[in-house]
Amino acid sequence: MQFEIMEPWAQFGSTCYASLKELGEISTKTFEKLGEQQLGLVNAYVDTGIKHATLLTESKGYTDLVAGQTKLMTEYNEKMLDAVRKTTDIMTDSKDEVAAWFELTQENGTAPVKKAVLAAVKKAAA
Repeated sequence: MQFEIMEPWAQFGSTCYASLKELGEISTKTFEKLGEQQLGLVNAYVDTGIKHATLLTESKGYTDLVAGQTKLMTEYNEKMLDAVRKTTDIMTDSKDEVAAWFELTQENGTAPVKKAVLAAVKKAAA
């Protein structure tokens, strides 16, 4: 009787390990995408800084400088808005993957143990 109970527990442990490995893969993929986003933001910051320094040195007057800064900030704001959208998409996709993972894990993880316990109870009652 003890071996009948131990086998589902071993299967449960293997299922848990595989499940946590999947969760790790989801997390790794999400962090890689977020890291790419951060590098893109750093690139935008540096690019904007360089363009601003160039604008300061090459402007012929106050109106040129203000017009250039306005254009530069408009471009920068568009880049930031795009980054926010992409980051939101990444986080939404990650949330959906984790929710699907959780539901599948919950369904598959406890079924073998429940089945074994019920079988052991029936056998003990007989």
